[in-house]
Amino acid sequence: MQTIKFKPDLFDLVLRGKKLSTVRKGLRDYTLGDVLLETDPSRYTIHGTITKIELKKLSDLTDSDAKKEGYDSINSLLERVKQIYPEIQDDSEITVVDFDHAEGQPNI
Repeated sequence: MQTIKFKPDLFDLVLRGKKLSTVRKGLRDYTLGDVLLETDPSRYTIHGTITKIELKKLSDLTDSDAKKEGYDSINSLLERVKQIYPEIQDDSEITVVDFDHAEGQPNI
């Protein structure tokens, strides 16, 4: 099964239903359908579904993308993306993955 890993603070946003999307640097090989959402390092997991995959440039992210990611503004999202990927540039390709998941507690 495909897996998407999140830093623990971001995983908390997933659990609370505030984060319904993730930005990943480069072209990622995800497919629509079942996905395991987990913390990195692997400690907690929940089952989810990838509902949309979009390839775009970092500079093409919008406020709508930021809100699906759990941020108030595009600037906040870009700041976090650049913390995670310090080498990323405005013209870098990114994969935006939308997902949902069942309510409940994560597996430990």
